[in-house]
Amino acid sequence: MVWVSGDNLWVCYVGSISLILGLYAVKAVTLRFLRGAAAGMAFLVAIALCVPVTWALSPDWDNKHLLRIGIYVGSPIATLTVPCASFLFDSARGSRSQFDVWLWRLPLELFLGVPAWLFFWVYFELLVLGWIWI
Repeated sequence: MVWVSGDNLWVCYVGSISLILGLYAVKAVTLRFLRGAAAGMAFLVAIALCVPVTWALSPDWDNKHLLRIGIYVGSPIATLTVPCASFLFDSARGSRSQFDVWLWRLPLELFLGVPAWLFFWVYFELLVLGWIWI
């Protein structure tokens, strides 16, 4: 029995969006109150906790056209890459809760970055890695 399937695909979408928004909240709090390695470790713990959630949200457990590595490795990469890249960029820049920058960057990352990354990643899994076939 699969928790998320084609019949309740909205659970996958709502869950993944909630996960991404939650990681952005963790990023904001982490960069605001922690510095250096402590910030990185706190965000790493948040990412580690999110990986099993991405597995649970995957609707592809019964998909015979997808290798299991596409779920165990591909789903976390698809869901968590943009928030991780955003955290790495902001922590390398040393930006600390600059609200005016986040007002334009957050919607840009969420509405352009995440869909563009998902589109790229699915085709990369299909055409390069061969984890998906039709």
